[in-house]
Amino acid sequence: VLFLHDIEKPFMQERMAEDPEMPVWNKAQRLMFVGETVAEYDIELTLEEFRALTYVEGEGDDYTATERTMNELGAICHAADVLSARLWHSRNKPEK
Repeated sequence: VLFLHDIEKPFMQERMAEDPEMPVWNKAQRLMFVGETVAEYDIELTLEEFRALTYVEGEGDDYTATERTMNELGAICHAADVLSARLWHSRNKPEK
């Protein structure tokens, strides 16, 4: 789940390097790419892994105060994703 949820990034960045005018993929396009990659390489996901992959970036509109939407695996992957993306976001970047 940790690897699959961002599997599109190197491919998206490669396409953007070839065509700087190409827009960044939206969430639906990124999820479609992940789904196609899972299918292409015949990666089998358990229901728990699929649910975690679905909510690794948060529950969004599926949030409810009365039911758990994101499972434990999704929560730990979400926490790791937030920490890696936000805690060291500016690391190795020139200061402004």
